Amino acid sequence: MRRTLVSTLGVVVTLGLCLSTGWGQSLSTLRGTVTDPSGAVVPGVEVTVEDQDASVKVRTISTDSQGNYEMPDLKQGRYRLKAVKAGFATYQVNDAMLASDQNKRVDIQLQIGETGTKVDVSGAAATIDTEDAKIGGEDLPDLRADQVQFHHHDFQPV
Repeated sequence: MRRTLVSTLGVVVTLGLCLSTGWGQSLSTLRGTVTDPSGAVVPGVEVTVEDQDASVKVRTISTDSQGNYEMPDLKQGRYRLKAVKAGFATYQVNDAMLASDQNKRVDIQLQIGETGTKVDVSGAAATIDTEDAKIGGEDLPDLRADQVQFHHHDFQPV
């Protein structure tokens, strides 16, 4: 009985060490909505994500009936995102950085044109992460009401 307890404890400690040293790296999700120039959603758009550093296509999916796409289980890294649909110019985002354990939203607005025409967006700007309350991958600080400074203190009771 004691030997079983020691063996079980050893397995638990080893597993904990492996997970805490990065062996169990957290994966991330890339999601967004594809719209046309008028803001209407575009279903059936082929969205491809490519690891830019390795020049390897990671995954290709189609947007759903609401124009949404979601690509879970991505490792942190630098990605290229491409959206293709007949009747629209090919849309491409370069240098989309994805951190570990991040839910990043990249909405795409397609332009009318031929698929041979390409719209490139380089150096993806710091995004506001509406999924996890982050800006550019940085956690937003928790603030209490008494920590917020107001410039005008002449509030009138209602």
